[in-house]
Amino acid sequence: MYLNGWGVPQDYNKAVYWFKKSAHQDNAIGEAGLGYMYMLGKGGLSKDYQKALYWTKKAAKQGNAAGENNLGYMYAEGLGVPRDYSKAVYWFKKSAEQGYAPAKVNLEYIKTNLALMHLFGGY
Repeated sequence: MYLNGWGVPQDYNKAVYWFKKSAHQDNAIGEAGLGYMYMLGKGGLSKDYQKALYWTKKAAKQGNAAGENNLGYMYAEGLGVPRDYSKAVYWFKKSAEQGYAPAKVNLEYIKTNLALMHLFGGY
């Protein structure tokens, strides 16, 4: 709610508060949200890709579609991990199979770019 301002004024600090509270109870939504906030450096948090990776992986391993998508993004961009397109595709695909629209877009985008890189000798 606070992350996007749904029904309440947008407030990243409150979003982080609730994400932390739920993440520390092994809630995958809270873990994904906290990882996302560390990745962006919002809500009073410094950008920290290692913490983002920790929380995002926890969410993804529980099957959270947003966590899977965000983990794919981290692998695609090399954020806190070595860039690995195979792992990016794997996580985008897992998320997309759950119907998560951003993952579907990311999967098609990366597949197109990989095809172009292969065609022109870049990957």
